[in-house]
Amino acid sequence: MHSFRLVPEIRQYDTTKEFCADLHIGKGDLLLISESLYNKFFKQHDKGAITVFYRKYGSGEPTDMMVEGAGTYNNVIRFLAPLVMTDEQLAAGLDIFENAVAVCAARQ
Repeated sequence: MHSFRLVPEIRQYDTTKEFCADLHIGKGDLLLISESLYNKFFKQHDKGAITVFYRKYGSGEPTDMMVEGAGTYNNVIRFLAPLVMTDEQLAAGLDIFENAVAVCAARQ
């Protein structure tokens, strides 16, 4: 049996510019952030990161909905649903997804 250990590394930055440069924040990265923090600190340093303003996404409540991007061009949505579920759980999950799509479509 092999074991491994993860050792966290804590970094401190004086500026958002320094943070974005050191971690190469840009295309392919995701910023889950409040709109006010993004506009005040990150907007001027954004190099194409996907930005989600968490207060505008869904109801703000945690859910059991799990989805994952897949496919060569990340153009496939994969649902990670339980193997056994009730009709009510399926309907609730589809409602969550439908609302999330509506929110994203409104942002376009």
